[in-house]
Amino acid sequence: MLTVDRLSAWYGKSQVVNDVAFEVACGKTLGLLGRNGVGKTTTIRALMGLVSRTGQVTLNGSQLGSLPVYKIARSGLAYVPQGRHLFPHLTVEENLRLAWHGAKFDDGVLERGIGHFPPLSELLNRLAGNLSGGEQQMVAIGRALFNQPAAILMDEPTEGLSPLFQEKVGAVIERIKASNIAVVLVEQNLNLALNTCDDVCFMERGSIVHKCSAVEAKSPALLETFLGVGGALRT
Repeated sequence: MLTVDRLSAWYGKSQVVNDVAFEVACGKTLGLLGRNGVGKTTTIRALMGLVSRTGQVTLNGSQLGSLPVYKIARSGLAYVPQGRHLFPHLTVEENLRLAWHGAKFDDGVLERGIGHFPPLSELLNRLAGNLSGGEQQMVAIGRALFNQPAAILMDEPTEGLSPLFQEKVGAVIERIKASNIAVVLVEQNLNLALNTCDDVCFMERGSIVHKCSAVEAKSPALLETFLGVGGALRT
């Protein structure tokens, strides 16, 4: 269980996130939705300790809110950042090795790291900077799953990807849930988000203003109110 209570975050003297609170059970996905600039990415970054923040973050009973970034990662909270943030001049395998927290790295560990993306086995010696956007995203997600986390934060995982790779990412999120991992998802692809998430938090001006199930969130009235969009969604 990932529990967040009274989370606030700042860039310098500017407060961007205000008293955010939510829970995500293992095997469930929570979507953070809202217009651009409402604080979704900052919320994700605050959970990882990447910006100044206050509040409580608890993962399966362990307090993470005051820990530095590396200890948060080693406590079981993984992160797929917007833009992937791979090392372009390192190979796929080297990018994965850098994420490993254990004492011994072997073929079994490597196999677990690429298990969700079998095509990566053919790309291990390729430089990450020479991969397609979809291939890079496979590496970024595989890297986050490498240490078998209890929860994973995913920030715009389908950004810039083809429809085919977007579908693959959606299928991987479903498999992650089936592995009993809690997922927090920031995603502009509404069809993918609302068909993948169990629950949704709509954000405005750095605060959560409405919580509901993903089924309820498909209401045209809610989508118009909080996202300014209308029309039918695919199911």
